[in-house]
Amino acid sequence: MFDGTFETFEKVKRADTVSVFPIHKGKIVICRQRQPHKKHFYYSLIGGRIDSGEKPLPAAKRELLEET
Repeated sequence: MFDGTFETFEKVKRADTVSVFPIHKGKIVICRQRQPHKKHFYYSLIGGRIDSGEKPLPAAKRELLEET
């Protein structure tokens, strides 16, 4: 967890997600993130969960805007 504690989560089904590979000037763009209470930066793709009733393409566009 963000506060340094540990928690166990169990789930049978995973939520639908999208990952975006934006290309700018011929290069794939990835994000550098910092999580609370962590020293390191993490590199990741842009993306997230698809909201209930949302289609994948609008979800990808929304996540791109939210994450960048």
